[in-house]
Amino acid sequence: MPENTTHESPAYEKRGYLNHEFRLFHLRGQMDTPVAYHYHDFHKVLILLNGEADYIVEGRSYHLRPLDIVLVGAHCLHKPVVPYKSRYERIILYLSPECLDAFSCADCALDLCFQLAREQQSDVLRLGSLTMTPLLEALSRLENAYQAGGTNDNGTDNANFESLGGSSYGSGLLLRLLFLEFMVHLDRAASENHREYVPTSPSGEKILELMRYLSEHPEEDHTIDQLAARFYISKYHMMRLFRQETGYTITEYLTEKRLQNANELLRRGTPVTEACYQSGFRNYAAFLRAYKKKYRDTPHNLSRLNY
Repeated sequence: MPENTTHESPAYEKRGYLNHEFRLFHLRGQMDTPVAYHYHDFHKVLILLNGEADYIVEGRSYHLRPLDIVLVGAHCLHKPVVPYKSRYERIILYLSPECLDAFSCADCALDLCFQLAREQQSDVLRLGSLTMTPLLEALSRLENAYQAGGTNDNGTDNANFESLGGSSYGSGLLLRLLFLEFMVHLDRAASENHREYVPTSPSGEKILELMRYLSEHPEEDHTIDQLAARFYISKYHMMRLFRQETGYTITEYLTEKRLQNANELLRRGTPVTEACYQSGFRNYAAFLRAYKKKYRDTPHNLSRLNY
């Protein structure tokens, strides 16, 4: 994978939308078709209520039990793997990173659960009953208030806490309080001594190390030969195993991470050219093509929004 190869964004789909503080879905039913790798621009929490499923996040595979909590950070590639026609009931929350930041304070970061998941290098949280019970009670109160606000089955909502909460006096404020209550319970649970971060499948440890390295150093030059030497593995076996474990090639994964980094730099107001080279691209024209293919827009449009 020489660095001068053309950068093209892999066809991973960005799914779901979140124009507001959060969305909540309670989904039941069977999975008739496989779900492809996809990502979101926001954080995602999934709580498995019934059924069986595996979940893959950035190449890390987990076998879920009922009441396991999956923590998927923004931009992380992921997918569920559910046996055909199997029961699959879950609650999903879409969480705006900006909303979590806005309600955080000096001693309480509302995205703590996602920070700890990164530190533990595990995306699945498994709690004991004493910790899980108050969390589920808080979630039930939040779900009831959310549904009372008039959202329909596909999660379509209106604008913000005030409009989501419905027309009753103070309903928007109550929904906000219940949302914050749930997040505090989740962050507390994630940081307690009696919680368990579920380990990944041991068969993919070498690939996880490689993914971690690429994710932490996307701006550096990488070649297949150098990576194979660094991780003491045959380059052909490495490429085959990476595709087998993750569903995408090393080049696709690295390009995806570089585009995500570039997009984040642009959101912070970094000029387009600087964002291109700081994120690891060496060819400006290739960056523009890959960015437009992935985001269906030019980086200049996003850059202008920040001025």
